[in-house]
Amino acid sequence: MKALRRVMMAALMAGALGACAPLTTSTAVREAEVEVDKAREAGAGEVLPDAVAVQTAPYLYWQAYSFLIKAKQTEGYSEFEQARLYAVRAKDYALQAVQAMLRERAERAKAKPATGGAR
Repeated sequence: MKALRRVMMAALMAGALGACAPLTTSTAVREAEVEVDKAREAGAGEVLPDAVAVQTAPYLYWQAYSFLIKAKQTEGYSEFEQARLYAVRAKDYALQAVQAMLRERAERAKAKPATGGAR
C-alpha cells in the first residue's frame, strides 16, 4: 500500500511540475511583450533622418520584436523552455533598445548647434 501511495504522489508531483512550464513561459512572453511595447512607444524602432552617428536602437528594437514573435510561435507549439528563452532575449533587446535610443537622442541634442539668444 505504501508503494502505491509513493507512486501516486510521484505522479501527482510530476504533473504539478509539468504545469509550471506553460505558466512561466506565458509570464516571460507577457513581460517581453510589455518591454517591446515600451520600446516602440519610446520611438526606439524609428530611424532618425538626421542621425549624428550609426543608430543601434532600431536594430535592437527589431531584434526584440523578432524574438517576441518567435517566442509566441514556439509557445504555440508547446516548446515552453525554448519559448521562454526567446522571450527573455526579446525583453533584454527591448531594454537595450530603449537605453540606446536615449543615448543616441542625447548625442543628437549635443551635436545640434544652439540657436537664438546672444549675437
